[in-house]
Amino acid sequence: MDIVWLFAQGRTLPDTVVMRMVPPDPSWFQQITGVASGITSLVPYALAIGLIYVAVKLRSSFDETKTALTSSKQDLKDLADAANRMAQDVAAVAEMVRTDVAKVHDTVDYTNRRARHAVSNLADRIDSFTATVEAVQTETQDVIISGLSALRGVRAGVAALRKKPASRRHPALDDDRDDPPARPRLRRRPRAD
Repeated sequence: MDIVWLFAQGRTLPDTVVMRMVPPDPSWFQQITGVASGITSLVPYALAIGLIYVAVKLRSSFDETKTALTSSKQDLKDLADAANRMAQDVAAVAEMVRTDVAKVHDTVDYTNRRARHAVSNLADRIDSFTATVEAVQTETQDVIISGLSALRGVRAGVAALRKKPASRRHPALDDDRDDPPARPRLRRRPRAD
């Protein structure tokens, strides 16, 4: 209390003086130590509040992560099922292609065998036809030669009957002999009327 104020109030001072001990002003080290002691006593409370805040945030993050994982799990399951179906479809297509390729191979093999057989038959027929043509050619040549020979004989006979000189004979029908041809004996055939 302020002494001036007491006098202004009209009071008097007591006869006894009470003395109190006033501590000396703390040093800068004591001040820093006091502040540090106060901060140190507040740190556990701040840590506890911080840990509670982090725990609440972690809990909400965990719940969100759990929800996201649950939906991802379903999505992954759907994706795995789709991939499994696609793999089965690819396997079915591969089997179908393999079967079709085998059928095409069998068809080509059958067609090849048929073509070889047809070519072989055609070659046999061509050989047979060539032999027939050769035989026909030989026979035709023989007939022509026989016909020409008969024609020569007839001409020679007619020439002998007419007594034509040898110089007027056809040179292609002459044979290279100098002696006159023999005269054939002709007989009349009776007519069958």
